[in-house]
Amino acid sequence: MLTEESLGSPVSPCLDEINILFEVLEARRIGDDLIVTAIPRKPLASNEVEDFARKLASLKCYAVAHREGAVYRMYIKRNVPSPSRAGLALVLGAIVVVSLYFSGLALASSASELGLNVSKLAWSPWSYVLGLLVPLLIHEAGHYVAMRLYGVPSSVPIPLPGPPLQLGFLGTFGSVILMRWPPPTRDSLSIIGIAGPVAGFMAAVPIAVLGILGSPVLPSSELPPGTTPVSITPLIMVLLTYIRNVPEGYYILLSPLAFASYVMFFVTFLNLIPIGQLDGGHVVRALLGNEGHQAASKLFIGVLLAASLVVPTFLLFALIAIGLYMLSGGRHPGPTLLDGKHGKRSVLAGIIYGILLVLTFPIPLG
Repeated sequence: MLTEESLGSPVSPCLDEINILFEVLEARRIGDDLIVTAIPRKPLASNEVEDFARKLASLKCYAVAHREGAVYRMYIKRNVPSPSRAGLALVLGAIVVVSLYFSGLALASSASELGLNVSKLAWSPWSYVLGLLVPLLIHEAGHYVAMRLYGVPSSVPIPLPGPPLQLGFLGTFGSVILMRWPPPTRDSLSIIGIAGPVAGFMAAVPIAVLGILGSPVLPSSELPPGTTPVSITPLIMVLLTYIRNVPEGYYILLSPLAFASYVMFFVTFLNLIPIGQLDGGHVVRALLGNEGHQAASKLFIGVLLAASLVVPTFLLFALIAIGLYMLSGGRHPGPTLLDGKHGKRSVLAGIIYGILLVLTFPIPLG
């Protein structure tokens, strides 16, 4: 074993932390990084490994381990680049706001065309902007807070602009956080994965309620020209529409605020697809392991393809899932330090994941 002095600063503090949890058999320095062979001083629990990873992260050290029997071979990376991308996020965020506003104008125009006396809260173009952007940012904030909790370096949430509704899009493609290093355990991976969908979903539900309450109920003869009833919608949106009394032959004309939540629930569903490093992929990889994750990915694609035989719209979801599977090769890197078993947090995240998947799953109407 190399001594701490022989390795020298700046890796010495990192090795000190490793020595607390492991008996170091050998340590080699490669530049500012470390290659360590060690044996745990006692059986490792998820919370201990996560605390260990947080302490290493505070020293700008990030570990990935490969286990061979009782021996851990660890690569300790120093100073993982983690630019905040705050400037980029602000610029792209401004573009998203403009595109969403123009989309909101298109949605709000139907009320003025029909001369409807509607709530400004639900029918302003800004209703669509805030109704979609706020839950999206809260979704990413959920991931961001969880990653900070486990010492995982990342960028700030970065909005992704898209063409406005007038060009056939929705004004945004969502947002993304660039994770610079994987979580240390299966439990932390599951919490980071589920934190975003839970936060975004909880933000979208009250927005949907306000939006539906502000949406007029009209007979089909009074709907704006070119309006067609939606043929497929997330289950939660169907359930929430029961707060309104809709007689036979009448329809709810979704306000911009309600439509924003409708889109958000679809975004949540897409994030829950258990493929690659999507949110659903994180949770399923943590709960079922590598082989279980790959099996779930293939099964989900099969379900979507089978559903498309009945409801052709599902083919779009199936193609998205297939594309994501091909991009990731069906793989997920998993946690960096402890991949032997999942804990209670992974089970809890899996239960919440299942509930959210059911509530956001698109179902055919009519």
